[in-house]
Amino acid sequence: MSQSKHDPQSPTTNTNNNTSTLPHESTVTINGTTTTTTIPTTTTTTNLSAKQRLDLYNRPIADRKQEEAREELAQRRKLVPLLAKRAYHLEEENSWCQDWIQYQKNTHPVFGLCMYHRYHPIRLPQRVIILVGSIAFGFAITNCVYLGFLSHEAAGRYVNTTYEAANKFAQFQQRFTSVELEQSMVFLLTVGSFLHSMFDIS
Repeated sequence: MSQSKHDPQSPTTNTNNNTSTLPHESTVTINGTTTTTTIPTTTTTTNLSAKQRLDLYNRPIADRKQEEAREELAQRRKLVPLLAKRAYHLEEENSWCQDWIQYQKNTHPVFGLCMYHRYHPIRLPQRVIILVGSIAFGFAITNCVYLGFLSHEAAGRYVNTTYEAANKFAQFQQRFTSVELEQSMVFLLTVGSFLHSMFDIS
């Protein structure tokens, strides 16, 4: 039966051959007699400069960063076209609720100012312009209705017909309910809201 153990001691280094010698203590037992011998063990080491050691240390970090950059580029190439065409479904694992939430974040005139996707091609300055245009369009419709432009002959036959239909609906609603709505309010809540939505979507 024999046992061996290592006893760490100060190594002896040979600078000419780039080798270091470590003492190795071996204990051998034969027929009840224990004999301890010390056998020198020689290992070879390589002398590296500080820059080489730094490069060797940073290599895994650089490889990991390159892999992350490749994954981000692939994700960007996948999502940017979908975001540009206002796709409802971006990720395969998303539910309908997640799709609805992401669509509102990316397309809503107000929520989209600070909640849009980081890969979305429409950035904050363009979204501010879209919001200002939406507000201006809403003011324009409101002014046209309340200033009476729609009841004028210059508004056109189809516009005046729609405006008169709103008046008939308001009279019908007042006859059977206690809520009073004016002709202009009915037009704004129906045709005005529809046109405003079309403007925001476009």
